[in-house]
Amino acid sequence: MFSLEEMINHFDINRVSLGGPVFDTEKLDWLNGRYLREILSDDEFVQRFSQWAFQPGMLQAIVPLIKQRVERFTDIAPLAAFFFCRYACY
Repeated sequence: MFSLEEMINHFDINRVSLGGPVFDTEKLDWLNGRYLREILSDDEFVQRFSQWAFQPGMLQAIVPLIKQRVERFTDIAPLAAFFFCRYACY
């Protein structure tokens, strides 16, 4: 993992390939996971998660789909979990 400054210092235009770029999503997920676990403090993790999960636009889209089924606010997480899963969660 590099900081922006480290990345700039290590960049070498002569090492840029002319072939088609390869984007490895598995490696990106692995690196992102390391960043989330090792770099962010617990407070930063909570703040970033809140910004991601509780975007007003996202919540506005979900509310009409779950509101009719809610009897308690504790019902929301299980009903809305589907919308926050990238892959099958169950």
